Amino acid sequence: MVKDKVLQELEKNKGIAVSGEALAQSLGVSRTAVWKAVNALRAEGFDIKKAQSVGYILSKDSDRISSEGIQSYLKHKVSLQINDVVDSTNSRAVALAADNAQYPVAVIAEEQTAGRGRMGRRFYSPKDKGIYLSLIIKPAMGTEGSLLVTSAAAVATAKAIREICELEAGIKWVNDIYLDGKKICGILTEGIADFETGQISRLIVGIGINCSSSDFKSKGLEKKAGALNVKGLERNKLIAEIIDKLLDIVESLEKGDSSFIADYKSLSVVLGKQVTVYPTPVTDMANKYDATAVDIDNHGGLVVRLSDGSCTTLSTGEITVRLK
Repeated sequence: MVKDKVLQELEKNKGIAVSGEALAQSLGVSRTAVWKAVNALRAEGFDIKKAQSVGYILSKDSDRISSEGIQSYLKHKVSLQINDVVDSTNSRAVALAADNAQYPVAVIAEEQTAGRGRMGRRFYSPKDKGIYLSLIIKPAMGTEGSLLVTSAAAVATAKAIREICELEAGIKWVNDIYLDGKKICGILTEGIADFETGQISRLIVGIGINCSSSDFKSKGLEKKAGALNVKGLERNKLIAEIIDKLLDIVESLEKGDSSFIADYKSLSVVLGKQVTVYPTPVTDMANKYDATAVDIDNHGGLVVRLSDGSCTTLSTGEITVRLK
């Protein structure tokens, strides 16, 4: 479509004027077609200005998520499906994974009406205020490697936030990203098994990031949830960086290389701290116990020291920790 090609050119030259004539010539269409495409993009919410005698300018502050915007930063070849509103990107991805699609596929939305996290918890996903991403991958690795992908996603997300946003994001075991003592991101990984081989045939990695906390107070979330709150954040750039970093780690895992665990340890916000362990959901207060988080093993398990000095490794369950 002409509209998509025009947007791609404007994304490549974000903040710089591109003449209608130059767009028409490079795309092999009429200037009228370019004009119609620009108007259609404006109607979709893209901030495109017309500079007299200069051309069209996609504002540097424009933060509309688009395939063209993400692809302009993306290193890996990924099929992108951008949605305005979905119930859940993970649910949409599960449905897509049943098809014989070319993987990896990223399902991204501006809003989720039924976003979900671990154990069926609701993930608040307001329009234009977050990143709601589910990546479908077909892992060329055994079950053991597949189980590390959640940890890999945490490392990829935390590192991308640090590089793009210049914020000290850290990982709270097993799958939450924290900033200044508050959760800013949750990760939910789901697997689809091949019944013939018993192996995981597809993995769906859901990543939800709070980009703005502007309405948290009205929702009663300001004390337990945080957000990036970065002025001028380019969500397209952050999305591309997360996908690239995650696929880089997945490629290493496929070669038997799990050295990213060293990054997980360095990014951990729980190691060396007192934690409360809940072997079953946090609502079950009867089985909780206190321990000290001392290490992350090569399988992504949390090693904790008990009150009697012995150590045990957690592969499931949840922990709470006082971070501030």
